[in-house]
This record gives sequence, C-alpha cells and structure tokens, in this order.
Amino acid sequence: MRITPCQAALAAAIALNLLLLLCSRLAPAASPRCRQPRRGAAPDGVPGVTVILRDFDGPDHDVAATARSFAALPGVPVLVAAEVSPYPPVPLPAGAAVLSLRPQPHRPPPRPELAVRTRHVALVPDGARAVPGLLRRMRDALEAASDGTVRRPSPHEGSAAAITCSSALSASQRPFSASNRAHSCWMKCRMPGRLRPAALAAAIALNLLLLLCSRLAPAASPRCRQPRRGAAPDGVPGVTVILRDFDGPDHDVAATARSFAALPGVPVLVAAEVSPYPPVPLPAGAAVLSLRPQPHRPPPRPELAVRTRHVALVPDGARAVPGLLRRMRDALEAASDGTVRVVAAAVGTRRPRCLSLELDVKAWTARYGHAEHRGDHKGDHKGDQKSDQKSDQKSDQRGDQHGDHPGDHPGDLCGALEGAPVVLLLRTRDLFSLPFPLSRPVSTSLSLQAAARGWRLLLLPAAFPSAPRPPPSPHALWRARAASDSLRRALLDDLGVKLEVLPDGSRRWHGCGKDTARCFGTVRGQTPEYLLAGRWTPPCCLRALRATARHVLAQLEAHGVRHWLEGGSLLGAVRLGDLIPWDYDVDVGLYREDVPKCPWLARVASSGLPVEDPEGFVWEKAAEGEFYRVHFSRANRLHVDLWPFYARPGTGTMTKDCWLGHPQDVEFPERFLVPLGTVPFAGVRARAPNEPRAFLELKFGPGAIERPEYPNPALRRLAQDLGNETEW
Repeated sequence: MRITPCQAALAAAIALNLLLLLCSRLAPAASPRCRQPRRGAAPDGVPGVTVILRDFDGPDHDVAATARSFAALPGVPVLVAAEVSPYPPVPLPAGAAVLSLRPQPHRPPPRPELAVRTRHVALVPDGARAVPGLLRRMRDALEAASDGTVRRPSPHEGSAAAITCSSALSASQRPFSASNRAHSCWMKCRMPGRLRPAALAAAIALNLLLLLCSRLAPAASPRCRQPRRGAAPDGVPGVTVILRDFDGPDHDVAATARSFAALPGVPVLVAAEVSPYPPVPLPAGAAVLSLRPQPHRPPPRPELAVRTRHVALVPDGARAVPGLLRRMRDALEAASDGTVRVVAAAVGTRRPRCLSLELDVKAWTARYGHAEHRGDHKGDHKGDQKSDQKSDQKSDQRGDQHGDHPGDHPGDLCGALEGAPVVLLLRTRDLFSLPFPLSRPVSTSLSLQAAARGWRLLLLPAAFPSAPRPPPSPHALWRARAASDSLRRALLDDLGVKLEVLPDGSRRWHGCGKDTARCFGTVRGQTPEYLLAGRWTPPCCLRALRATARHVLAQLEAHGVRHWLEGGSLLGAVRLGDLIPWDYDVDVGLYREDVPKCPWLARVASSGLPVEDPEGFVWEKAAEGEFYRVHFSRANRLHVDLWPFYARPGTGTMTKDCWLGHPQDVEFPERFLVPLGTVPFAGVRARAPNEPRAFLELKFGPGAIERPEYPNPALRRLAQDLGNETEW
C-alpha cells in the first residue's frame, strides 16, 4: 500500500498531538489551571478582565458614572447587560457598550458570552467605583488559589464585585448561558518546560504542512468532507427528530418516539422543560433533552445535542413513514427559491390551511392572508372539513401544475400553517439561529420567526399517519384548549406580537385593555422605552388612545366646550388623519373659561379628586401642572391631556399657565381659533385651528408635516428605524 506525503504528515501530527495530551496527564503539577500567560500592564491597567454591569434598575440608576469609572482603566472593556437598553438613556463612555439580553423575533438569539473576549470577567454592581489595581489583585488571587473550588473571590461581603474565569461563567446557569466556543480558560500542556515548546512547535509545523499539502494536491486530500454513507431505503441519515409539542398525562410520546427511532440512523430527542410525566420508557436511540435550567447543572444547550445537518420537529401522535423524512430533506435542498427554509408535511388525513404571513415587528402585528396560489381552497379559513379532505385527495393529482414550486417537489409555498398538526423539517443551523428555537406551539413559533426573516414554508402533498385515539372527554378538550391558549399567549408575548389580523379581516388582540396596565412605563425625555428598541406604539395602546380621544372630544362637543387638537395630535391628523404611529398620548387645547361647562371637568376642578364617568374613563387634574387628564381606565393610564388656554388681555395671544419645556409649547394668535375648523382624526371629525398648516409650522417649524421626526431626535431619530424608506 502506497502512503502519500499528506497521509504521512497527518499521521505525524496526530502522533505529536497525542504525545502532548499524554504529557498533560502525566505531569499535572507543571500546569496550573486556567492561567493566562502573564502580560505586562500599567499599574492601574487590568488586561484580561471584562467588567459587566448587570444589577441596576429604575430611572435612578448610576450606570453611566459606573461605566465611566471602570472604562477609565486601561484595557478594561465594559458591558452594560440588560433586557433592553438602560432607561432613561445614558451616554456611555468609549470602551463601554450595551449588551441586550432580551430575544427579538427578527434578530439572532442573544449570546452574551460571545461578547466577552477576555479570560476573566468582573460582575460589578451599580454605583461601584474603580480602584486601580484591585481587579488585577482579585484576578491574581483567583489564579493563585490552591483550593480548586475557589472560583470567584470577592473583597468583602454584601454588594460586591466578583471576578471569575470566563469559562466558569459560561458554564453557570445564571446570569448568562454557556457558549458554543471552547472555554477560554485553557489547560496548559503538563510537560517538562524544555520539551513542551519543541513538541508544540513540531505539532504546529506538521499541521501547517498538512494544510499546505491539502491546497497543493486537492485531488489527494479532499476538503473536510464527510464520506457519503450508504443507508437502507427506509433510513433517513442526517436528520434528528425532536418531539416537542406534547402535554398532559395522555401524551403519546413513547409510541411516537418508538416509531421514528425505528428508522435506521435517526436519533430522537424528547425536548421538554422536565422529563415527560408520567414517566415513559423510551426506545434505544431516543433521549430526553431537558430545557429547564437547573442551578446544579450546566445550562441546557439543545443545539449541542443535535449532531445532524437537518432536524425534524414532530408533533405528538405522528407515525413515521419510511423515506418521507428523506424526501422532505431532498425537497429542502433542491429548492431553487432561497426563501424556502422549512419543509412541512401534514400529520393525519386533515390537510393544514396554507396562509400568507407578514410580521411587522415595528408595529407589533402579525397579518395573515390566504396564499394566492391556493385559489381552490378559499374556504379553508372557515374550517370546512370537506374542503380540507378534498384538497388532500387532489394534492397528488395536481402534481407539478403549481407554478410556484421550487425544485422538482410539488407543494404549496406558505407563510404559516393552521388547522392541522404538521412535521416541520429544516436545517439545524437555521433552527438554532432563531431566538426561540423550541418554543411552543412549534408551528406558530417557527412560522412567526420565519416571517421575520423572510423565510417561507414548503407544504408537501404527502402526509404522516397519526395514531388512532379515542374521542376526548369534554373536560379533556377544555383542558387541552386552555393549555394551547396559554402557550400561544406566552409565545406571542415573547415575540412581541400584540395584534393578529386574520385572513377574514377580524382581529385578535393580545395587549393591554381596560382591566390591564398599559404596555409601557413612565415616559422620560419624550421618548418611550419601546422607541429606543426600534418599535412604535403597540396597536392595543393606539386603540385605547383612539377610544379615549373619541370619548373626550364627544363630551367636550356635547357640552359646548371650545376645543381643538394640539401638538403632535394635530400633526398626526393633518398628516395621516390619525394618531402618529409612535405617539403615546393625545393633546387637546380648550378655553379655560369653558372648563365649568363640562360636568366631569367641573367636578375635578372643584374637588381636586379624580372622577370616573359611566363609561369607565377617569378624569383628573394632572400632577405636573395646571392641566387635566382623561385616562382610558383606572388600570390603564393611557390618556388625553387637556390644556386650558386663555387670551392674554389686549394682545389677542393665546397662552397658558403650564409649560413643560417642549419645543412646540409656544403662544399663538387667537385668530387661529376664530372660527375653529375640523380635520379627520381617529375615525371622527375633530375640531382644529382654521389654518392647521400655518399653526403647525408656527409650533414645529417649516416643513413639519412633510418631514416626520421622533419627539426627541437627540435620543433617537426616525432615520435609525426607517433607513432609506420614504413612506411609513
């Protein structure tokens, strides 16, 4: 047998690497654990340590000053770790950055451990100040500790900075999850000092020689490609089956796992927060994948448990069909349309409805429609079982008649699937690039996250059989429906979906209402917290604002109070005939002398106490100054501000007694109000100044109508969220 030079180099490199490993086992005393080569540094510099600020909350935090203090140490990066950016916003110094921990449906999952590039981290509480050299002494104490259980010494008890090895942090459950990368605390080779560099240099040289050989002789040394393995006709190598959608004591996990584990080369993972209960005996080739973090165990990393290129998400009760998973995989790989990232097949005789789906992250809204190429299934959204069965019978006859099929596999291109369980197959890297890869319900979760990325689903005509089950009792049906609704609400809350617009135009609301608090907290700097996250006012809040505005305008009109839209509300009315999409309140001006005409305002003015009218709206005097507020309800504080103006004697100028420092807070001539005009607003005709454009340009400046901008551009500009878009 002839040995090529590449093979000889590979054998030598393997031998030297094994020698290095053997040396590390035989001479443990020569290599202290987790020790970084000592690098020179200025006395007040702390190279190799990243400072993380995590424990802060509320508007009175001291994040900016704390970050400045530690960022002033040479070579010390600072990360401000929070679910969202600190609010109110703070200017961070050079060398400091915000590390967002909250998953967003349109972004990759947050991986805070990848942002830490040093060997050690220091977790610093809010309000601490840096001491030159102290972090370095803490690091040296950690490295010099002879007790292997010492992982994070602290200078004193109570609120303390803690320094630890990056790998120890990434292996802990809180506050950050583990990383795909290798631990940053590398074990040195335990080898006598003189032999170690020589052996290491030889191994590196031979590895470089091997790399050079692979480039010069590609035919003799193929690139890192796994040889193709033969499989039985009914085997599906390269696909891992994950069982995720099951619940309650009546699950069919054991039988479903046995069915798919019987396919040669198909590993099965039962993914759940805890092991299925009651316990079930799983077949060979199946294992439980726990998703709930435990304080005494490493963090769950489901992506590390999947070793195949593709993964199939299988619902409870499905049964395997030899070769079908392979056909789904082939359809995915053969798709000429790059947006096809998921292939689906129904489970059972009922075919799912194919819908289009648009996820508007900025507007917190998911919009469903009928897929255009499914014209023969217009009745699907009505739940007509006969139509579904008919479409299932005709699906094989249609074959390649669809003109929108990628590759040679007929099917329907969908944004979402509804009405029946499905098996979903996709590439493993695509699944775990999602921020919520295994959230339930699986089909809804995957569809919404796929829509945020412009992905589509290919629904094949083939189907998996489902296990026969006895009809559930009414109580079991109620329990299953309640569990499903709860899971869906939790999923939509995680994804930030407050409104679903269904194909028939009806709406499902998932945000705030009369009996719940509004979706955002106190607004500071004229910039709500959601605006800093690149989102606009949640649709449920806009709905409540419209309802409150219509009620208030009707009450003022009915009682003869002279009033008009003010500020941003008038700007939205002239520009859109509605609220500005990022507005968080409604402003209405009125004549101060007309306040007693409205009974609700009169009662508030005389008593100083809030008054709730028969429709549940709460009228009160504002705590900030001489004006009034009308809230949507006692629980939901979305409101209309009522600003009392009066004419300054002898000048014809309208003024007021309360000024909050907003740029548009200016006096104006009374001629704008005599007579009052009207503009469309929130579905009604609202009173407005008779020259709205001139009035707005007086308050906001020329071109205010044509050039939209956020209320406080110093904190965030509209261009940051729209880019080059000209319409919004």
